Amino acid sequence: MKIYLVIFFFLSAAFVTYGQGAKISFIASKQFPAEVLPISSLYRLPGFQKGKVFFKDGSVSEARLNYHLLLGDVMFISENGDTLAIADEKSISYLKTDSITLIYHDGAFLEFVKSDGFPKLAVQKSIGVANKQKLGAYDIPSTSTKIESYQTYSNGRANDRISINEHTLFSRKNTYFFYDDKGYFVPANQKGIVALLPSYRTRILSFMKEKELDLIVERDLLTLLDFIKSLQENP
Repeated sequence: MKIYLVIFFFLSAAFVTYGQGAKISFIASKQFPAEVLPISSLYRLPGFQKGKVFFKDGSVSEARLNYHLLLGDVMFISENGDTLAIADEKSISYLKTDSITLIYHDGAFLEFVKSDGFPKLAVQKSIGVANKQKLGAYDIPSTSTKIESYQTYSNGRANDRISINEHTLFSRKNTYFFYDDKGYFVPANQKGIVALLPSYRTRILSFMKEKELDLIVERDLLTLLDFIKSLQENP
């Protein structure tokens, strides 16, 4: 069965800019996410690309591939033109298309931002819930609702309703990881980098404080890795 994502008129949805140019999409109560989010924003690539899927058992499959940011699924075009998701993603080692390589790790697919040196830097791109606003009497948004923690929406069904009594803001989300020389990914935060490089702990923490680095910002992560490279080259 083909997957159809129908886009309705944006009478009750709008895109606004938050922070570093992140696109935020407003989903009103009782709407399907796929009715509001443009199809182009749901996928990692602008179109399906020729690629190969490398499985852990050594087998390889070729297909036109893309990555669904909302669901966290690898999608492919079947021989009869259907858009399908790979069923058992745990069996995947990695996949490659003309422009990206995605590595499977702990239920997610990551791509390298910086693949040279130690540690390497990888990112998981997704669409997540930025805020939910519950509705009060007569479906009027409650002004006392606090912002909930950022979470990924990936329940495996693009057309599920978010909730019958809340408005939801969706936004693209980047989650970063360090990749060590033993093949493990660790969260790209202060604890993670110190655990990977304990001998440089004092100098790393001092540099982070001096430069006021924010390790959820890609630019700051790359600045930190450049500094670490200089320490390794001149111990």
